[in-house]
Amino acid sequence: TDPILRASMDGAGALIRLRPRWLNELRHLAYAMLGTSASQRVLFTDPALASSVCRAVLSNLEHIEHRHMNTLLKQFVEPYVMSCPVPQLTQLVTPLLAPLLTHMLQRISFIWSPQAALQAKQQAQMGMAVPVQPAAWSPEGGLVLHEAAGTAVEDHVRDLIQEKIKRELTRTYVSLLGAWLALSGDLSKAFINYQGDAK
Repeated sequence: TDPILRASMDGAGALIRLRPRWLNELRHLAYAMLGTSASQRVLFTDPALASSVCRAVLSNLEHIEHRHMNTLLKQFVEPYVMSCPVPQLTQLVTPLLAPLLTHMLQRISFIWSPQAALQAKQQAQMGMAVPVQPAAWSPEGGLVLHEAAGTAVEDHVRDLIQEKIKRELTRTYVSLLGAWLALSGDLSKAFINYQGDAK
């Protein structure tokens, strides 16, 4: 075969292998940009813009892998809720948190349920679709994608990674719940100041 053609094919293969990294970075940058615009209160100047961003973030939550959900919570949802002006909390935060909290309760319950994980694994082994929960919540999570790209993951390493991802997501969610419920952080100060101003 022609060496130039072979080199171009090898280059295309390298680009294809780099695509998941590029998409991952793109996702992180998008979440960081949204989080920065929330923490600088740019999103809150126009309630229609904030509502549009929330609807976009909430669309297809069931297809986000646990590791990416963790990033979404840390980089966008936390700054959005914590930076929202107190008079606008009901208008701008409730439409985000109501579906998100329901979704996260289902997700956390599912990933910590040994029966659900075992059932999903058995259904996947039998080639059956898992109707209750999406593939992103599967016991394998995103590790299947890495194996498809040619990077094998050993069983004990897979179990450690899955456990780490599960614990990180739960830890992030619980710490954010504490902040959102004004048990810690700047939100409690905002509520105190807001109630003090109202007197």
